[in-house]
Amino acid sequence: MTNFFNKHWKVTLIFVFIIVSLVSVSGFQYIKNLNTTPAKSQPIYLKTEIFGFNGKSMHPNVVDGDMVCGLNEFVESDLVRGDLLFYTYHNGDLFLQRLIGFPEEIIAFDKGTVGMVKDSKFYPLKEDYLFQEIKTYKKITTPDNYFIQESVIAKDYYYLLGDNRIVAYDSRISGPVQLSKIISQALFKVETSEDQYLCEHLTKDKLFQNYRLRFNIE
Repeated sequence: MTNFFNKHWKVTLIFVFIIVSLVSVSGFQYIKNLNTTPAKSQPIYLKTEIFGFNGKSMHPNVVDGDMVCGLNEFVESDLVRGDLLFYTYHNGDLFLQRLIGFPEEIIAFDKGTVGMVKDSKFYPLKEDYLFQEIKTYKKITTPDNYFIQESVIAKDYYYLLGDNRIVAYDSRISGPVQLSKIISQALFKVETSEDQYLCEHLTKDKLFQNYRLRFNIE
């Protein structure tokens, strides 16, 4: 036996080295697996911004001094009639107004109401967010109790109106707003620290909640 070891000691050492190496690697891999826990996926926050509102054009739903959370990466196809949108005018002024008409629609006014014309028929909009006594005329300062039809809204343009129809400088005067000028979709008022936190940490799953109702008169 001794003679056999003496003759083959190199082979024996190599064999022992291989065995020890395999055991060491397996043990290291086992320890590594024990110490490795799956990383939690980080939430993906949407691009939002808190805007300060000035003026009387959206009274009483949004008043002077209100802070509003806006979604800057809104999806055009997700817009619905009645949404509030922030847009910039040609001089850089920031406006907040309500979405009334979509591209290729025809907006019209009839006896203090605003609506759409389809197949030569007038369909008034149901605007629950307005006070009952508020009327909508094409001419702001002079009520026109007769039918007035606008031109077809061009592609990539939207017809926007302020809720305070008596004083709002909106699409009745300046025309429809180009999509490239719309910078944010208003979601909700920022009235508390919780609102601010929600706006700054808004995720897609939370976005599905209907924040638009918070702009309506309760």
